[in-house]
Amino acid sequence: MEIVLLRCRIYLACGDPSSSATLSLSSLRSAAPVFPGANLTMLHTPAEWGPPDVFSVVQAVRAVNKEAGLNSFLVLVS
Repeated sequence: MEIVLLRCRIYLACGDPSSSATLSLSSLRSAAPVFPGANLTMLHTPAEWGPPDVFSVVQAVRAVNKEAGLNSFLVLVS
């Protein structure tokens, strides 16, 4: 058996989904200079959010990851 230790970091970000400036790579890196992008994103949404709100935030996550150089990532929405 082989045990592999992964070096994982967990970042928590919150903001206003109506503001596209809230979620950007530069804003994330100003808070966490070594932020590599988000391989896994858990998006917890308020009950009143509709598909356009969720789509907007997922697109913002996509843009951050693209700028960070990630080609694939996973977004879980709850």
